[in-house]
Amino acid sequence: MMNVKILAVESGKEPDSLDVLLSIGEDKKSFKFLREFDVIGGHQIQTIKHEDKFWETFKFNQHIVFKVTELVLGKYRGEVLELPADLGKFGTQVEAIALQKARSPSVREW
Repeated sequence: MMNVKILAVESGKEPDSLDVLLSIGEDKKSFKFLREFDVIGGHQIQTIKHEDKFWETFKFNQHIVFKVTELVLGKYRGEVLELPADLGKFGTQVEAIALQKARSPSVREW
């Protein structure tokens, strides 16, 4: 398993976009996030979207998706991020499934 860190969160070229630089082991990858606003039931809400390659990279590592999203939301709120920040371990599909099984409560037979 490889360690993942968030190295930078910077304003992107498009309005309301952020470029997020991550290290995955020795590799560095950049992902674009975009904030959009919508009105539902008379209330304005914001949604954060990411490019497809972010999902493809981390689809078996949802703990990393959650942590990156939290930091991106913080940046949009104007919070000062302490970077670099550790995000956890990146595992392959097989490693991620093994971790999920280890964390799942055992099923009791009645």
